[in-house]
Parts: sequence; C-alpha cells; structure tokens
Amino acid sequence: MKSIKKVLAVLLAMIMAFGVVSASVFAEEELPEAEVTAIDYVNVTVEAPMAGYLADGLAFAEAPSYEVVDLEWTDAETDEVLYSTNEDAEIVEKAFEEYAIYTVKVALGAADGYAFDADSETLKVEVNGKKAEIVEIAEDGNVMIISCDFVCQAEDADIDDGGMGTNFDGIFGFLKTILQTFLRLIGTLLGF
Repeated sequence: MKSIKKVLAVLLAMIMAFGVVSASVFAEEELPEAEVTAIDYVNVTVEAPMAGYLADGLAFAEAPSYEVVDLEWTDAETDEVLYSTNEDAEIVEKAFEEYAIYTVKVALGAADGYAFDADSETLKVEVNGKKAEIVEIAEDGNVMIISCDFVCQAEDADIDDGGMGTNFDGIFGFLKTILQTFLRLIGTLLGF
C-alpha cells in the first residue's frame, strides 16, 4: 500500500508540475524574417555573336548580389537553340551568320539576402550595356530570366562597344558605366 501511495504521489507531483509549466514553452518559436535587399540594377556581360563562330556560354554577372545560373543562345528567326546550359535542350550546331539576329536568354539567381523585385519600377536590366527585356521573375524573387537581341557582326569587325562609338562621348560613357558598376559593387559590399 505504501508503494501505491508513493506512485500516486509522484504521479500527482508530475501532473502539478506540468500544469504550472507555461504552454508557451511548447509553442513553436517564430524566427524573425531575414531582411532582403531588392536588386535594382542588373548588368550581365556575354560574348556577342561573331560571324563564323559557334555560340558559347561565356557570361559574367557584374555584382555579387546575383549570378548567372543558365544561359541560352537562339536564332531569332528560326528559334533554333544554338547553345544552352540546359542538358535537355536540342542544340543545333551551326555558326553565327553575318548580320543575322540572335537572342540570348540568361537566368540569374539572387544571392542570399537579395531578391529581384517584380513590382519595382526602378529595376534596370542590361546585357553588355544594352537594355534587356525581363522575361520572368520568380514569385519569391530568387530567379529572374532576361533576354537581349544581338545583330551578328562580320568576322573581321571590331569588338562590339555596346553602341557607344569610339568618339569622346563613347569613351566617356564607357568610363561612366565602369565607375557606376564599381560604386554599386562597393555599395553592395558595404550594405548600402
């Protein structure tokens, strides 16, 4: 009988102890939302089409807040895929033709703490310094697909200068673009 009283006493003590414990201890703790910085400028550099050469996947993202995750070159007239980082794409192996129009589509992934804002009116997107078109932005803002058309240069043409020309204004515009990109990079690194 003494052992039953001991078991009951321990059981009652446990019930009282759990009754005193706050229910919030068992509630799931909400974590504060991480602050996300909207990306307002995107500039990607790709190797522009040159007559007689095959398309390639050379691309460079100009900021640490995003990176190139997928790239595809297509013939704008025939929609044939000339190059793609997607393994499932049916690629037609043919060289760029002089004065033909080609489209590059680039998928960009936002780095941790950054997002592409679909509702932003200030989001500026460029490829090789040329205005590009936003094709799609994922609902969560982590991925954005952009496209840009290029007219293929002659095989012996100079490297495309993005339409800036080789005069003083063109050189000044090029230097201004480099300075702006550098300042944006510094601002991103410092969290501005």
